[in-house]
Amino acid sequence: MARRSNAEQICKELNVRLDQPDSSLVEAILWKLGFPMQPRLDVRDDYWRHHENLESFASTADSNLGLNEERLRELSSNYFVSLERFLHDSIAFLTWALLNDHHTSEQSYVYFELSGKEFTKSKLNEVNAGTRSRAEDDLSDNPNLSQLVQAYTRLSKKLESLRGREQEWNRPASTTPEFVAKTRLQQFPFDHLVPFLDLTAESQVRLVETLGAVASDLNDSGIMTARNGLLHAKQETPSLAEVRAALDRSRRALDRLEQIGAVRTTFRVAASAVNSWGRWTIVMESNGKEIEFSSPSPYSWLGLPGFTTPQYLLHGALFARPNEMLRFREGVASDYQKYWAGYEQRPEAGNRVLANQSENLATPMETGSFVSAKAD
Repeated sequence: MARRSNAEQICKELNVRLDQPDSSLVEAILWKLGFPMQPRLDVRDDYWRHHENLESFASTADSNLGLNEERLRELSSNYFVSLERFLHDSIAFLTWALLNDHHTSEQSYVYFELSGKEFTKSKLNEVNAGTRSRAEDDLSDNPNLSQLVQAYTRLSKKLESLRGREQEWNRPASTTPEFVAKTRLQQFPFDHLVPFLDLTAESQVRLVETLGAVASDLNDSGIMTARNGLLHAKQETPSLAEVRAALDRSRRALDRLEQIGAVRTTFRVAASAVNSWGRWTIVMESNGKEIEFSSPSPYSWLGLPGFTTPQYLLHGALFARPNEMLRFREGVASDYQKYWAGYEQRPEAGNRVLANQSENLATPMETGSFVSAKAD
């Protein structure tokens, strides 16, 4: 599409909006033409790439900053943009995952980025409502680094304030699934309108402590001072040693988020096996981290994503042992999605083969998050 007139004609024929970023426009056109979509990099992948670039430069550059200042500022600009994007994406996903009632959502366990950010802004800005907190600390549509750090503190306080007040968030009987009264083989663990309150006690404590530690680590890391010095001409430029120290401390803070799954990392099936009783073991992997699931499960009717679907695993949010956790798939907001929202979907067809599973063995049949072997 070398000419705008060509792009306009194609968009008109395919009923695709032209007023969107080039990457999204290309994806929309390819999708309309029937081409399979390629997996996209997660936000965290882009951040760690810029982190490694800046860290490598700060470790190998000549100690004479005057010879390297221009390159340092160039790398820093990309780094801080990706850092703010990483933190915003993480706090929005985590706040929505822990505070939104997914059972009554129009699309259960599906995360839409824009609506997730709106939800988060509303929830976290009400934490200090009525106090003398500064307005500039409130989360905005395009938050700065200081606002994002404050957001982690607010979420930690919000979650802590919910503990001990569970009765205020009890689920009305009218929103409880019908199967709860009809079988004991399948369980419904979400007795509250706030998923956080139905997590194990260990998960609740860990989440509150981790979020508080992340905010504290980022505040003490010197990363905001380094940002001001590298991106503003009137500020004193930090030394390479100060940049390295700030990057090291910020890495420790963000590693905490990775360890509890508070970052949108796409997991996919890496391996699967079935025993003679038809019980499946599924291994999902992302960036070298593997998490194992067993199926069938007493939580198969919750509407969680099926295991063959790429998904985000919030492994710090366990609602049952040993490995029952909040899991979500990515939603893509589009005219197509809006048109079909709320429309009943046919259950997924059977005869689906998981990764590394021979077709001459028992064939898995998937419905929601339930995987079982077909009967002969």
